[in-house]
Amino acid sequence: MSCSATPPPGLDDPLRLNPEWQTETVVALARGIAADNAFDRLPILADALEESGCDNLAMLDHLRSAEPHRVECWALRAILRTTLLLPGGVPITFAYCPPGSFLMGSDHPAAIEFKQERPVHRVTLTRGFYTGIYTVTQAQWRAVMGNNPSEFVGEDRPVEMVEWEEASEFCRKASEFTGRPIRLPTEAEWEYACRAGTTTEFNFGDVISDQLANYHAPSTWNGSPEGECLYETTAVGTFPANPWGLYDCHGNIQEWCQNWYDPDDYQTYTEVDPQGSYRYQADRRHRGGCWGDHPVHCRSASRAVSDPQEGSSTVGFRVVFNAV
Repeated sequence: MSCSATPPPGLDDPLRLNPEWQTETVVALARGIAADNAFDRLPILADALEESGCDNLAMLDHLRSAEPHRVECWALRAILRTTLLLPGGVPITFAYCPPGSFLMGSDHPAAIEFKQERPVHRVTLTRGFYTGIYTVTQAQWRAVMGNNPSEFVGEDRPVEMVEWEEASEFCRKASEFTGRPIRLPTEAEWEYACRAGTTTEFNFGDVISDQLANYHAPSTWNGSPEGECLYETTAVGTFPANPWGLYDCHGNIQEWCQNWYDPDDYQTYTEVDPQGSYRYQADRRHRGGCWGDHPVHCRSASRAVSDPQEGSSTVGFRVVFNAV
């Protein structure tokens, strides 16, 4: 069976994974494999999964197969997902991001004017965390907050027109209901999760297209083909996921982060578990670009900023919580 982000066709419910099969041993093994890219340990994971009662032969056979495995292995990623229930039984699914190091920022010559992305610097995150595979949807927002402020209405579309404080209030209420400490990501966590081990300008390469993301595709950059702009959000998950199973990191909707805005913070950035600057307390950071953004503003390293007391049809958010 091919090792990719999606299982091969023709299999009988290959992603079936009962929660009781995800024992502490299974999850710990899967996290370790993800952190070390130790795919030779996948058969051991299969044995532990089978001992937990798993009878999904498609998944077990794939984990035990001799073919080369990749970081986006569909079976491993399924085990590293967890789903919480919001009020009304509305699900919100998270993917595990292992601890590790990465190069944050960009010195791409075609983006040299964006000084706030430099210098490129190594950042280490010492704790694994779970990140929403999608930006928060309007259905999830309504379940927690009881309303829908969005301009582009659709239950599976990202919520927007949300102020930073309102996004933080969503996190507080969702935390109370689920018992998990849900919060906005730091900028470092966001870029680390977006890149998912990649070093290119986007997590799918150095060139973007309207087949890969929702952005202002009539604008071109770095060899990207001219395409069509939808001038609105799309349903989450419309475009391919990154290697860790996260969708819409580039375009569709910008995503609030914890950090305050400081144009010079990369000059003195903490190398281990950075929380961002405390010097400026006016605006907040958001990442990822949106449906109306030029491709240069949708890159993994691109940084944007807004007044936290203003909502926009271009800004939503994604949530995270620390792994235990």
